[in-house]
Amino acid sequence: MKNELQQRLDAAKVSIMCAALRELNAAMSDIEASAYISLDGYTIAAELASGVDSNRLGAICASMHALAQRASQEIKHGAFNLLLIESEQGYMLLVKSSVEAMLVVSTKPSKSLGMIASVSKQFAEKLKRIQETHKVAAAT
Repeated sequence: MKNELQQRLDAAKVSIMCAALRELNAAMSDIEASAYISLDGYTIAAELASGVDSNRLGAICASMHALAQRASQEIKHGAFNLLLIESEQGYMLLVKSSVEAMLVVSTKPSKSLGMIASVSKQFAEKLKRIQETHKVAAAT
């Protein structure tokens, strides 16, 4: 069982990550929602629309990530970095953040998809730094 200090550090990390996700959602008007999800399907932090099951989304995104990674390796293109899903009502991006997690971004239909991808990559890096910083803090 986690000690009290570890629980507070975990809660602080999630709070900081949620704040970063809110910042991402506000960065561009076409971004509707976002989540930081571990590669095993656990939703670490999320700023999603009401009614979205974050646990189900996490599991689905982890499966898609694994398939995209395998397909990328199969065609010898190296490591997976970004998966784009186009649907009738918008886009979903899965952006690799670290060896442990990915950023998932949901958008409205947009002509600024390149800019959204760029901003999403920047926030994936930001979330990775938050995760790494708090790992170091938790170890001391």
